[in-house]
Amino acid sequence: MSKSKELVKNTSIIFIGTFSTRLLSFLLLPLYTGFLTTNEYGVIDLFTTAVALISTLISFQISQGLFRYLVTNRDDEDKKKRIITSSFLFIVLISILYTIVFTFISPIIKIEYKIFLVSNVISNIIYEFLLQLSR
Repeated sequence: MSKSKELVKNTSIIFIGTFSTRLLSFLLLPLYTGFLTTNEYGVIDLFTTAVALISTLISFQISQGLFRYLVTNRDDEDKKKRIITSSFLFIVLISILYTIVFTFISPIIKIEYKIFLVSNVISNIIYEFLLQLSR
C-alpha cells in the first residue's frame, strides 16, 4: 500500500473514532440539560473539566506516545508488546501514585465528590490508553 493511501486510511480511522465520541457527547447534551438544574450542570461541567485537566497532567499523555510508537513499529511484534507492557505498567504506577498523593491532600481540598474525582481520573487515563491501543 502506498504511503498516501495508508495516510488516508489512518486519518479516516482517527477521524471516525474522534468524531463519533464527540457527536455522541453533543447529542446527549439536551438530555443532560433537561434533567439537571443550572447549578447541577455547572458542577458537572466543572467536574468534567477538572478530570480532563488532571488526567492530562497525571498521565503525561502516555497514550498519545503509545499510539505514535505503535504506528511506527507496526511490523515488529516484539517491540509492540514491550511498548504496550511498558505503557500499561506506567499507567498503573501513575494511578497508584495519584491515589496515594490525593489521599494525603484530600483533607485540604473542600470538594464534595472526592472519591468520584479520583475514580474518574483513573478511569479516564485507562480509557485514553485503551482508545489509543485499539486504534
